[in-house]
Amino acid sequence: MDNNRVLESSSKIREIARSAAKGNWWRLFLGFLIFMGVVFGASFILGFAGASIPFYRYVMIDGFYYMINFGQFIIAPFLWAVVAPLSLGVCTFLIGAFRNRKISYGSLFSGFRYFLKAFGLMLLMMVKILAWSLLLVVPGIIAAIRYSMSFFVLADHPDWKVTECIEESKRLMNGNKGKFFCLMLSFIGWFLLWYLFIILIVIIIAVIWAASFAAMAYEAMIIVGGLLIIAVPIMIISMIPIMTYVYMAVTAFYELACGNLVVVADARLECNDNASYENTDKIHMEDQF
Repeated sequence: MDNNRVLESSSKIREIARSAAKGNWWRLFLGFLIFMGVVFGASFILGFAGASIPFYRYVMIDGFYYMINFGQFIIAPFLWAVVAPLSLGVCTFLIGAFRNRKISYGSLFSGFRYFLKAFGLMLLMMVKILAWSLLLVVPGIIAAIRYSMSFFVLADHPDWKVTECIEESKRLMNGNKGKFFCLMLSFIGWFLLWYLFIILIVIIIAVIWAASFAAMAYEAMIIVGGLLIIAVPIMIISMIPIMTYVYMAVTAFYELACGNLVVVADARLECNDNASYENTDKIHMEDQF
């Protein structure tokens, strides 16, 4: 069975994503805030646990011995066990928001019902991408794009096997990998703005530290520590609007590749029986972010 070629430009796909998210941006933002909060919370707890495991070994690298705590490697699968079902839940969350314009925060955790499949899918994807990456960086990137729709497929077909989801993702991305890569590149301006914002925060902290250190060294460390406690959440939360925009565009790309969504010449949206969209004569929205 042939796949659908995505012919729409990156700007058109982003436009579709903005139209689908109209009126729901803050709800989508909250959904990703919950997702990121759980992931970072699990990362912090498991990272602390990994650092506490006394499993240090000396490893020779370029003629020098380095002491490495392999406890972090032991903890890594436990983190994957959290991220995998959450990734599936996010895809379910996005598909529901895109098709029905309804936000269900409970769907973020729906992936835990298919824990073994989600974990197996993530593991298989990582192995395949790593195997291609061992050749060169470019094959690894191509492999990552090839399997990028796997969790969306599993969200749509939870009864499918892991290998079937992988194969379906390969089919959907056949002939569409270049278009998907261009779509991701089209967000580079947003990420540059975010990096400039982060640099500004770092500069402010550095200036405050330098000014306070000249007067009181000990107090300066306390001040910088307090600023970091405030700045780190701001850095993370400021990234969420961009992530929301990107993932809605990826969802739109998935719908186009599946054939669930068709953009016709007069800019109206048509869809098959598997999805429900609001038809509009024109899709004109100002960028929400």
